[in-house]
Order: sequence, then structure tokens, then C-alpha cells
Amino acid sequence: MTTRTMARRLRPTRRAWGLLVVGLMSVLIAYLIGRQMLLLVGLFLIGLPLLALALRAVFRPKIELERTVFPRTIAVGDRLRVVEELQNRAFISLEPVSYFDLTPGARRSAVGGVLPSIAGRWHPNANKRRRRIAFSLDSLLRGVHDVGPLYLDNVDALGLTRRVIEIGEPVTVQVWPRLHPLDELELPAIRSGGDVETGIALAGDSDDVLTREYRHGDPMRRIHWRATARSGELRVRQEEHHAEVSSIVILDTAPTPEAPARVEDATLFDIMDAAGDDSQAPIDHALEQAVSIAASLVAHLHARGYETELLHTHEWETEREGSASFRTAAEDPIEPVMHHFMSVQPADAASGAEPLLDEIQSRAARIGKAPVFVVHRAMDAEHTAQLSRLGAQATPGVLILVAEGPISLPLQPFLDEGWEVLLVHARARNPWASMTRYPGERTAAKRRASATTVRTASHTARGDLR
Repeated sequence: MTTRTMARRLRPTRRAWGLLVVGLMSVLIAYLIGRQMLLLVGLFLIGLPLLALALRAVFRPKIELERTVFPRTIAVGDRLRVVEELQNRAFISLEPVSYFDLTPGARRSAVGGVLPSIAGRWHPNANKRRRRIAFSLDSLLRGVHDVGPLYLDNVDALGLTRRVIEIGEPVTVQVWPRLHPLDELELPAIRSGGDVETGIALAGDSDDVLTREYRHGDPMRRIHWRATARSGELRVRQEEHHAEVSSIVILDTAPTPEAPARVEDATLFDIMDAAGDDSQAPIDHALEQAVSIAASLVAHLHARGYETELLHTHEWETEREGSASFRTAAEDPIEPVMHHFMSVQPADAASGAEPLLDEIQSRAARIGKAPVFVVHRAMDAEHTAQLSRLGAQATPGVLILVAEGPISLPLQPFLDEGWEVLLVHARARNPWASMTRYPGERTAAKRRASATTVRTASHTARGDLR
């Protein structure tokens, strides 16, 4: 695709200003001492940069760009490839130029280099009229980023004028959080069939479950016999499927204790003159690791057939303002929630927002018995301890602590409720390689005992139905 070309302001270089100053001084001295030759030299030195500016203003470069970016949607750590074809449509050649392509969200804010001269449109060799730029990026951060536009730093052959040419429109790239395999967590398999009644009974909702009238084609196992006896007509569970396959992932979006310093935007010439600076804006490693783990949990549970309920502990500015949850049905695609993960940020510390614990507990109570995963990174101990109460309905309950060092969070409330508690390092490329279990055997034993209880109750429920 050919894009528009926009020329930046043409300006003289330091060399041109130096020639102008020397020329003016030569003319002044020539009048003072009466030397005509010195006068001619002064006029030449003044006229040369002015002539260069005039010619460059008339003969503007006309460069067309065809950019290919693949793929447009990647995960953190994946490789992005960029290929750009440039063609000179002007009648005159373009001098050798340095270039830089803006790459916000990557380790470098720009990728640069030097292009040989690009011949004009009358040149018989088509290869001389074209140039190619190709590079790859594997350091893009989570979020939505632009690749481009491309800038050419164009200086004339005498070094008297300089112009920055902007070519092409930026291409948007979506970067999902990194997804990790979860074999180490021993996640539960999806429940099915007779386990439905087990999920409802264990949730304590067997008498209060919502029902509707029986419709032709409804399976007999969905009939709620107590509601049928009370109403005198067949009634079936309305939210049975929801209770059967639900799972809860709670992501800690509390304000970051020490927010990364804001980096001021650099000008075009600052970026161009940076000489390969590899610096980047500070990264909240705990947040990125927590989002990555939460996204991995949601993707894994969704692949196993679970309906996933993603809950945030704090409100933050999003398109879905006012909602602390993001639900993905088992039959829905996973892409919308991954787009949601791309924009997750911690709450603003200045806003003084309180955690949405009441809303979380209300949502969890409506779901009933389900796997519950809490990914903690910055929430204080008092509010975190309140989440341990979800352990009564968590089958299993897993608390994942993301930190860069030792933690001071009291874990006993979670251990008493039968949670499995894991600690992972915030900077680990593979979080499970750095995983520590607390206290390990006891928690795993309680989880296995809980799973045995569920299976036993399932068989009992199926026997009662028969």
C-alpha cells in the first residue's frame, strides 16, 4: 500500500550557519580594508548555503513506502517481523540517508540504520530506484502499539541543509500477555453430567436455585423436584449450566506502591541523535507477571470447557467502566478477554479507590462451588485476608503471590481455609520454574481430600436421581 509523503521543515545545518557567519565577516572586512577578492569570497560563502536551501526547497524528495508487518497480533516475547520497500518517485536521486522507524513499546524507541543513495525515476536500473529495510522485534510489551512511521534524515551532499522526511502511516500491533503452560498447577478437569447437582448442592443453593417451567426437550436430569412439588408443575434449573462449568480468576489491580517514573516524550531529532540507546521506560514487572499468569489461567480453563469469570480487585479506567468483571462463556471465543488483558493497568493511587471485595464476594456467591484463583501482587494484607473467605466454595482454591523478594503477607487465613498458596518471582521468564509452595504437603492434601469429597457427593447425587 502506498502512503502519503510529508516533508518536515527544511533547515540549515551548523556548517551552513558557519559559512554565513564567515561570509558576513569577510564582506565586512573587505569594505574596511578595501580588498575586492575578499569581498567575492564573502559573497560566495553567503550565497552557497542560500542557494542550497533554495534548490532543496524546489526539488523535494518523493519517496513511496510499502510496509509489511507480520503478525499483527502476537504475545509478549514473540517475534514481530517488519519489511519496508522504498521507491524514489522524484526526478533526482536521494542522497544516502539515515533512517529510523518508531517502535514504541519495544526495548528501543526506534530502529535505525543507513540507506544507500536511491536513484531517481529516470534511472534505467529498477533495483537502484528501490531500497529495502527489514528488521524484527521480540521485546514488545503488553498493549496496543504502533510500528512507524518511518523517518529519513536527509542531508545534502555538501552538508548545508537538513530535512526529516516522514513516510507512511503507523501500523497497529496488538500484544497479548505471555501465556504459560499450567501443568504444575494440576487444574481440575471439567465437571459434567451428574456433577451438576453436586455443584449446586455444595453451593447451598439446592432450595433457592432459580427455576423455570419445563419445556419440551429439556433433559429430565434438570428437573428440580422440590420446586416441582411446591408449584404443581414441572420446573427445571435455570442456571444449572452456569454452576456446572464456572471458574473464577481474581486479578489484583491495586495501586502499585512505587509507580514507575514517567518518561518524557523525546523529539524526532532526540531519537535520531540517540546513537542506539537501548534504554526503555520502567516496567512494573509484578503487574506484567500477574497479568500473564491470570491470562494463562483464563485461557487454560476456557480450553477445558469452563466458563471463566475474571474479576478485578480495584477499578481502573477502561472501556468497561463501572464493571469489575469480564465473563467468557465456554462456547465464546477467547479473543475478547485477551484484548481486555492488553489494557489492564493498576488503579490510580491518587484516586483512593477501595477494593471491590463486596462485589467479588457477591459474584462468587452467585456462581457457587467453582475453582477459584487469586493472583496477588500489591494489595494490602487486610484486604487480601478477606479473599480467603472464598475458600469455603473454592474447589480448589489457589492463591498465587507475585513478588520480587520475600513477602510479609499473612498466609495463615488462606491455609486454614484449605487454599493452595504459591509464590512466583515477578521477573522470571517461566514463573513456575521459580515457584515455591506454602506449606506444600498440607495444602495439597486438603485439596485432594476436597476433590475426593466432590466426587463422592457426585456419585451420591446421581444415585438419588435414579
